[in-house]
Amino acid sequence: MGRTDVHRCKFTNWRPSEITAISKNVEKDIVAVGRADNSIELWSIQANFHLLTRLGGIKFQGKIIGLEWYIFEGKHRLISVTSTHISQWDLESMQQIQHLGSVGGDITAYTFNKQTNTLATGAGSLTVYLYAIDQHKNGQVSYLRALPKIMGNGSIQCMQWSDSVTLVIATDLLLVTYDVEKAQRKMEVDCSSTTAMCVIDQDTVALGHSTGIVSFHELKYGTTIQEVKHHIASIRTIVPSNFNQFNLLFISGDDPTIICLSNNSNDKWSLNGLHRPHSHDVRCIEVFDDFIISGGVTTILSLMDISTFTSVLATKKGSYYSYPLNNIAMTDKIEGDGNLIVEASRNEISIWRLGNHSTDETVAEQLPSGSHLVVDQRAKRLVQFNIKDLDYIRSVDISYNGKYFAYSTATSVNIYTLAEEKDEESGEEKIIIHKLKSFKKGSDSIKFTRGTKQPLLVITSIKSKLLVYDLVEDEITKKIKSFSSLSRNLKILQNNKQEQKEKEKENEKENEKDSTSSNSTSSSSSSSTSLAKITKSILHLAIDSTGNYAATVDSKSNISFFNLAKGTCTITIPNHLHVGAIAFHPTEPLLYIANSEEIVVFNARLLKTVHMTPAPKEGAVIAITNNPSDASRMILWGHNTIFVSDWSKPREYEVKTIFPELITACSSLLFNQLVTIELPYTEQILPTLPGAIKLNYRIYAVVNREEEEEEEDSKVSDVMNHRLAWTRIKDILMRSRNEKTHYFALSILEQGVGASSPIICQMILSVHFDIDELVDPSLLVQSFPLSTRPTVFGQSRMASVLALIEFVNRSNISLLIQLVKSFTPILYQQQQQQQQQQQQQKIPAIVWINQSPANGTGSNLLEMSIQTLLVICKRKGQNLLTEHNEFYEIINQTIYSNNLKLSLFRIKGILANSIINNNITPPHQMPSLSMIQS
Repeated sequence: MGRTDVHRCKFTNWRPSEITAISKNVEKDIVAVGRADNSIELWSIQANFHLLTRLGGIKFQGKIIGLEWYIFEGKHRLISVTSTHISQWDLESMQQIQHLGSVGGDITAYTFNKQTNTLATGAGSLTVYLYAIDQHKNGQVSYLRALPKIMGNGSIQCMQWSDSVTLVIATDLLLVTYDVEKAQRKMEVDCSSTTAMCVIDQDTVALGHSTGIVSFHELKYGTTIQEVKHHIASIRTIVPSNFNQFNLLFISGDDPTIICLSNNSNDKWSLNGLHRPHSHDVRCIEVFDDFIISGGVTTILSLMDISTFTSVLATKKGSYYSYPLNNIAMTDKIEGDGNLIVEASRNEISIWRLGNHSTDETVAEQLPSGSHLVVDQRAKRLVQFNIKDLDYIRSVDISYNGKYFAYSTATSVNIYTLAEEKDEESGEEKIIIHKLKSFKKGSDSIKFTRGTKQPLLVITSIKSKLLVYDLVEDEITKKIKSFSSLSRNLKILQNNKQEQKEKEKENEKENEKDSTSSNSTSSSSSSSTSLAKITKSILHLAIDSTGNYAATVDSKSNISFFNLAKGTCTITIPNHLHVGAIAFHPTEPLLYIANSEEIVVFNARLLKTVHMTPAPKEGAVIAITNNPSDASRMILWGHNTIFVSDWSKPREYEVKTIFPELITACSSLLFNQLVTIELPYTEQILPTLPGAIKLNYRIYAVVNREEEEEEEDSKVSDVMNHRLAWTRIKDILMRSRNEKTHYFALSILEQGVGASSPIICQMILSVHFDIDELVDPSLLVQSFPLSTRPTVFGQSRMASVLALIEFVNRSNISLLIQLVKSFTPILYQQQQQQQQQQQQQKIPAIVWINQSPANGTGSNLLEMSIQTLLVICKRKGQNLLTEHNEFYEIINQTIYSNNLKLSLFRIKGILANSIINNNITPPHQMPSLSMIQS
């Protein structure tokens, strides 16, 4: 096994775009993801989550604001909505079949009724426009009519259907319902700052507001039923779920925290889970049967398990980064010079020369694997230009000798020549490019052949055809059409030559009628109202090293094999699994196919499968290359993991995570060369994102409690009878030893159910001390007499006490003092009851804790109490310190204790600084600042 030099390149100009819409298709195991750059990604959710293809993408068209799936005559179609256009896509062909301009100005909101296949859009003019799926025109989206204009100012923010005829609309100032059949307004009430909507049932709607409030309204009169607030910024998405027959709502927005609200028996919505999988704004959430998908400004898709969402340690199924497809191509090793790399990014093309290392070959052979070689010549950009096409680049390639490169969009294929010259004066290298050929119709995939004397360009066209273009002769020499049925394959395998010739003649006649290269998706049809002809797209194209064999994967996952030398299609294999990558072996006609469940090796010459093994479980395979240093091994590439497979042992993988960054493209070259294109998220993407809300949950919880004051007595029964929150919280408190877990559990009870600190405090105490009745906070000391509680509780209960202290005393300082005094005898009852009572009468409780033989637990309890006092003092300032003189006594007497941790002295010093800086004169017992610092 020889040495392999790996070139790790990070110069790609491509950057992922913000996620603006998500829509699921459960039957096809596909998720459509709309982006701010006007593109739509189709992700497979079969086994390993991976990107199938990218649809659309036109410059200046605006972001995708909505995606909706529907079925027309058994075929799955996708409707995409931007501010200016409504487009329709066919899933079978993965092509655009309609592109319709909006009526009435820019679209600000939309909703689709799947019962009636009616699309409603709202414009800035406060007018709603209706569109229908025309059954008589092959499912064409047609404009119907406009509803009466809503009077007032502002614009339509969001809308949803509550049933087949009732449309619920929220503007900047109003909540309105329309009867679409009668075109009459049924209800109108004032409702300001609405930013999100979710119709729960025919009678209830949930509205998200810019203030972070979620309000619930009944739809007959618009009366507000309930308001909850768990966010501090605008709500952008509200999605319902009926997981395990529980009514759940998942909510998020500019505050990227995703919360789950549940509906209890009293029809009150309460907090049932809270997590923050994103660092920036969340724009959309989609709910599946057992997990949710969310996305937004971070450009990352995040999957979370619903069944464990209410737990602190929620199961995150994964984070998935966007990456480009077919945007990198490289030449073979050029003698005396580095390789050329052509890279495409939407409307931009760059050509780079790969760098070289200066390490001596004999020295490099002796270095351990993974050593970084000294770079003698760094990678250099030679050419960069923007294309004139409005459509984004779908595929790019460069010839093996570096003399030609080409790119394709949805509307054109362009071929260029590439020549190198040196400037006589400066001696610098210059690249001169000339346009050689342009086809007016587009292609999804293009590739140059590598084993021929002169490179040929293979272009994929409609109906899964391959067009072979001879660059020297400047003509298309072959048009090869793939087969579409299994019976056709069987007849060929039976060597029915007569029928084969007849079919080939028919294909030739069809090819003559078609143009040189075509694609039904075209930006020029922006105002088209008729449907384009539905054909098939080619998602993957691979050509072997000899240039004799080619393989394609179409939009229906069928795999076709071609003999380029003979100009024939040899076989088409039906396939129901989504394919992630294909590649030929460098020396043999073996095609490696990575689908969602298995890796298949197919011999293109013998037309049979020679290997099959399960796919790696660690992640999806996005590319396959040979191992330059070992011909018997192939490398399966994930985003940051490689799987080295020895095909003599087809069921074994060697998993290596030597590339921690996000790999977007890779290629293996001759002479033991391997190139990877990497896109470090934290280095190149995260710094470019806009600012985000950095939320301190503990401070936020305090703010919430101060803003929401409710009647506590009426909430006690709601807390105890809460079917979701209380039973789960009780289980957490009894089993967990983590203080943060307890704090979160207590916060759920207080915020979600509506009870305040004293009520929650008593409930937790009743769990830990088996007290059946709830008592008044002022009677806490009397509630825990030493004679009735002779045993010291264990570490699990101590964790609850610590969390309880921190939780309660942030809003009730008097309760803090009572709790400390109450827990003191229970923590240290090794002495006699009478002695303890006498000590409590003579000196404060905390002093008695310091003088007792502390076992570590008391120190933690006191430390947490003092830390809490510090937070309160800093937040509430001088008034708090002057009203509670007992704090000075606590600080004064604990300073001289030797049983406390060193951190306590720092806390007391900071607290003393706060007192002095606020010009508060402490009692005579308070030591000087110099004594504290010393």
